[in-house]
Amino acid sequence: MKWFRRILVLLVLGLSLNMFVQPNSVKVIGERIRSLMVIPTIFKTEINATIASQTAIKDTSDNTPIETVVNGNRLKRQYNYYFAKNVPIPVKKVFFKAVSKYNQLHIVKLNYEKKALDNQKNQIKFYVYDKPGENDNGTIELGLGGPQIYPLIGGNGFAINHGEAGLNIQYTESIQESVAMHEIGHVLGLDHSYSRSSIMYPIDQGHTNFSPMDLKALHEIYK
Repeated sequence: MKWFRRILVLLVLGLSLNMFVQPNSVKVIGERIRSLMVIPTIFKTEINATIASQTAIKDTSDNTPIETVVNGNRLKRQYNYYFAKNVPIPVKKVFFKAVSKYNQLHIVKLNYEKKALDNQKNQIKFYVYDKPGENDNGTIELGLGGPQIYPLIGGNGFAINHGEAGLNIQYTESIQESVAMHEIGHVLGLDHSYSRSSIMYPIDQGHTNFSPMDLKALHEIYK
């Protein structure tokens, strides 16, 4: 009987190592990992290209970095995306175009859904916000974006990404494909690049084509 109980305990522990850590988990270990992995990059500031000369960014590398929180996590290539209730049609059109650019790469597959359906799948929420005013360096904020990772305990499977990308409708400059592509890039795991040819350069350059290093980083994340 003792051996049976020991085997049962080992079996339960083994199964628990491959369980998804879901949002709103009531388990203590789930809450601890969830809090640890919710990244602050969802509040990254994007700025206007018209004041590029006022920034102090140095072009030290052509690499497109990967968000730290994404490194070491396996992510499935399939995502469902949906819009918040207050997103106007022009913004939706911009996001649809940006999504199409990513789908054409055949690295990830972003599928439209009318609403969030399954917490065990990768999701992207598109939204808008209204934030007036300049930053301290005289720049304006065009958008926000970032991943939110829920890892598998034990690391033997795929993590879940519930990212968000938003455009600041206070400024018409934000409602463009290049800004939407940049914010989606953050959601998928790309960090800011020092290369002006990258869609991940923190000052909007109007790019709607990926640089070779952007593609390399996406391939690295979604092997």
